[in-house]
Amino acid sequence: MIDFCVSLHIAAIDCEGTWKMLHYHMAELFAPLAISTDLNRKNELVPQNLQIYAMNDYLDDLNDLQIEAKLFDWQSLKPLVVKQVKVDKLAS
Repeated sequence: MIDFCVSLHIAAIDCEGTWKMLHYHMAELFAPLAISTDLNRKNELVPQNLQIYAMNDYLDDLNDLQIEAKLFDWQSLKPLVVKQVKVDKLAS
């Protein structure tokens, strides 16, 4: 079976398991360094725990990084949470 849809589409992989355009673009989106966050909340008003994750696709390790994440509410310009993380070494 051949998938004829060559445009950007909700399915990133066709029925035969090969990548579509979307999958290639998503792979470029995270290269070579990806930072993501996860917010664990105990209630809707107060964020309790902001986790920061980093992934390094460079061939070399990254040293002495400073990551700062700010969480904002839609109703204020004042951040609800400011978290700074010093990373001594992020392995490749």
